[in-house]
Amino acid sequence: MKIANETKIGLLATFAIVVLILGYNFLKGKDFFTNYNTYYAKYKDIDGLQQSASVVINGLRVGSVSKINFVGNDLNNIIVEFNIKNDINIPNKSVAEINSYDFLGSRAIVLKIIKSEKNLISGDTLASSIQESLGSRVSRELLPVKDKASQLLGSIDTVLQVVQTIFNAETRSSIQKGVFDMQGTLNNFNASSRTIDTLIKGKIKGLVYNLEGITAVINRDMSSISTNIKSITDSLAQTSLKKAVNDAEIMMQELASITKKINEGDGSMGLLINDKELYNNLNKTTAELAMLLAEIQKNPKKYLGILGWNEKKVARKAKKSREREIKDSIKNATNS
Repeated sequence: MKIANETKIGLLATFAIVVLILGYNFLKGKDFFTNYNTYYAKYKDIDGLQQSASVVINGLRVGSVSKINFVGNDLNNIIVEFNIKNDINIPNKSVAEINSYDFLGSRAIVLKIIKSEKNLISGDTLASSIQESLGSRVSRELLPVKDKASQLLGSIDTVLQVVQTIFNAETRSSIQKGVFDMQGTLNNFNASSRTIDTLIKGKIKGLVYNLEGITAVINRDMSSISTNIKSITDSLAQTSLKKAVNDAEIMMQELASITKKINEGDGSMGLLINDKELYNNLNKTTAELAMLLAEIQKNPKKYLGILGWNEKKVARKAKKSREREIKDSIKNATNS
């Protein structure tokens, strides 16, 4: 049987359409031969979530995002429709969280399963949340660094402007001239140092030579002085010093002998020191003499008349004695 060309073209077009639909659904992550339940979740911001993004439970892909639209005319709310295989039961307290799915930061809906007695049915809306993306976290962490870098670049730019202002052509010329002058000064200093070094070396050689001569003379004189001191010491040891030591030793022996005799009561000194009665008699006699002198001073006429002195003569002698004492006092005061 011959098939018309129009029929062939129709069959081919139909096959192409079927393949296109199946491929489109496959790219969207939807298996055409698998039944799915549809769920919804509302977000303020989907943070890069794309249509056909994966729906994941514990790392396993169980569905995909089918639609993303605003809620009516409300631009502040976005509703996301996603499909999950109908053989998976989702507890009604579970949360649909937008999170990073792979290392590249692709966004997906990660279902946080929270156990509950009741399960969701197709068409229900899940609680939603969003986790900050890797790019957002990196941007947030790098933002302070960026600000500091901007401030640093601004400071560097200001410093460069100040440096350019300070180091103008005139300043650079002055600095260059100063460097040349400093180089000349260093050259002069090197020449002076070499001259001083030469002079110092010559002077040091002469000084060392003179010190060697002085040292030799001192050594010779010290040797002579040492010999003389030794000779004098030997002489003293043999003559005067030895005699003086012997005399002192004899004197100490005699002093010890005298002390011994005194302690033993031998001789007048020993009797005077050791005889207590004699000591008492001397004290008594001294006291009586003191009383006699006091009595004579009190009644001189009574005692001096015996010696041929009358009262007038005694008075004259007392007057002369007082006048002599007064003159001596005046003379001493004048001398002072």
